[in-house]
Amino acid sequence: MLDGVEYSITTATSSQHRLHLPAAELGAEPHLIIQLETIETESHCARKYALRAPTVEIRAHWIAHLHEYIACAHREHQARHRFVAHQMRARQYFQATVTRSMFALCILASFMCDALEMQVLPMGREGKVEGKTFFALELVFTVVFTIELAWNMFSYWFWAFWSDAWSLFGPLP
Repeated sequence: MLDGVEYSITTATSSQHRLHLPAAELGAEPHLIIQLETIETESHCARKYALRAPTVEIRAHWIAHLHEYIACAHREHQARHRFVAHQMRARQYFQATVTRSMFALCILASFMCDALEMQVLPMGREGKVEGKTFFALELVFTVVFTIELAWNMFSYWFWAFWSDAWSLFGPLP
């Protein structure tokens, strides 16, 4: 099963599904034919393909490889689905009122710390104990805002993140 759709590989001699090819195209050896039928999706239209193997051994080899390719596609789909599920959960938490309020309070606190630093240490922070405290607070806010940025980028991934004006700190052209 892939994308919720059952798949099967059928041959001309399968009782499950007969080929819809004219008898002239099947030739004298229908057991060498493999029919592939795609499903209709956004990027694929439903089509039927018939492969004629030169020998029974090559036909068996092709069928084995088709099963391997389908299993690989299924594993890739599951991995992509897990990634998207984590991304959607991260987006849900990122958009929560509590999270947004917390980051808004951090922005306000950062502003207030900068304003307070300019009042307490108008000539700079070098060599002063208060300067080390303000530097430590600046480091904490930088880490918090870096986490927010990484969380936002993961939640909205590439294009959605860069096309959002709030992520760019200004209007888009």
